[in-house]
Amino acid sequence: MDVPLPLPTRLLGEDFGVLFRGAPGAEVHLSPGCTLALSGYPGDYWLNAVVVGERPDATTTVRTAVTTLRDRSLRGPLR
Repeated sequence: MDVPLPLPTRLLGEDFGVLFRGAPGAEVHLSPGCTLALSGYPGDYWLNAVVVGERPDATTTVRTAVTTLRDRSLRGPLR
Protein backbone atom coordinates (compact mmCIF):
# COMPACT_ATOMS: atom_id res chain seq x y z
CA MET A 1 0.00 0.00 0.00
CA ASP A 2 1.36 3.39 -1.01
CA VAL A 3 0.74 5.61 2.04
CA PRO A 4 0.59 9.28 1.00
CA LEU A 5 3.33 11.59 2.20
CA PRO A 6 2.24 14.37 4.57
CA LEU A 7 0.91 17.39 2.67
CA PRO A 8 3.88 19.71 3.41
CA THR A 9 6.28 17.03 2.17
CA ARG A 10 4.27 16.45 -1.02
CA LEU A 11 4.15 20.20 -1.66
CA LEU A 12 7.92 20.41 -1.26
CA GLY A 13 8.27 17.76 -3.99
CA GLU A 14 5.94 19.73 -6.24
CA ASP A 15 8.02 22.86 -5.55
CA PHE A 16 11.13 21.00 -6.73
CA GLY A 17 9.26 20.15 -9.92
CA VAL A 18 8.49 23.82 -10.57
CA LEU A 19 11.97 24.97 -9.53
CA PHE A 20 13.77 22.48 -11.80
CA ARG A 21 11.37 22.78 -14.75
CA GLY A 22 13.32 23.39 -17.94
CA ALA A 23 16.73 22.88 -16.33
CA PRO A 24 19.03 20.71 -18.43
CA GLY A 25 19.18 17.24 -16.91
CA ALA A 26 16.36 17.84 -14.43
CA GLU A 27 14.25 14.83 -13.49
CA VAL A 28 11.28 14.93 -11.10
CA HIS A 29 8.94 12.04 -10.31
CA LEU A 30 5.99 12.57 -8.00
CA SER A 31 3.62 10.01 -6.58
CA PRO A 32 1.50 10.06 -3.43
CA GLY A 33 4.13 8.12 -1.47
CA CYS A 34 7.39 9.17 -3.08
CA THR A 35 9.22 12.15 -4.56
CA LEU A 36 12.43 11.92 -6.58
CA ALA A 37 13.84 15.31 -7.56
CA LEU A 38 17.13 15.67 -9.44
CA SER A 39 18.25 19.10 -10.53
CA GLY A 40 20.88 17.69 -12.87
CA TYR A 41 23.39 20.00 -11.16
CA PRO A 42 26.42 18.04 -9.91
CA GLY A 43 27.21 20.55 -7.13
CA ASP A 44 25.37 20.83 -3.83
CA TYR A 45 23.72 17.61 -2.69
CA TRP A 46 20.52 19.32 -1.51
CA LEU A 47 19.57 19.94 -5.14
CA ASN A 48 19.00 16.18 -5.51
CA ALA A 49 16.61 14.45 -3.15
CA VAL A 50 14.38 11.45 -2.65
CA VAL A 51 11.58 11.29 -0.09
CA VAL A 52 9.89 7.93 0.39
CA GLY A 53 6.89 7.29 2.58
CA GLU A 54 5.61 4.00 3.94
CA ARG A 55 5.37 1.68 0.98
CA PRO A 56 6.22 -1.96 0.39
CA ASP A 57 8.90 -1.15 -2.17
CA ALA A 58 10.58 1.62 -0.14
CA THR A 59 13.95 -0.15 -0.07
CA THR A 60 13.88 -0.70 -3.83
CA THR A 61 12.86 2.93 -4.40
CA VAL A 62 15.80 4.22 -2.35
CA ARG A 63 18.25 1.86 -4.08
CA THR A 64 16.99 3.01 -7.48
CA ALA A 65 17.43 6.65 -6.44
CA VAL A 66 21.01 6.01 -5.28
CA THR A 67 21.80 4.15 -8.50
CA THR A 68 20.39 7.06 -10.51
CA LEU A 69 22.53 9.55 -8.57
CA ARG A 70 25.65 7.45 -9.14
CA ASP A 71 24.92 6.80 -12.81
CA ARG A 72 24.51 10.52 -13.41
CA SER A 73 27.49 11.47 -11.18
CA LEU A 74 25.24 13.64 -9.01
CA ARG A 75 25.74 14.33 -5.33
CA GLY A 76 22.92 13.55 -2.99
CA PRO A 77 22.22 13.03 0.69
CA LEU A 78 21.92 9.27 0.04
CA ARG A 79 25.18 8.84 -1.82
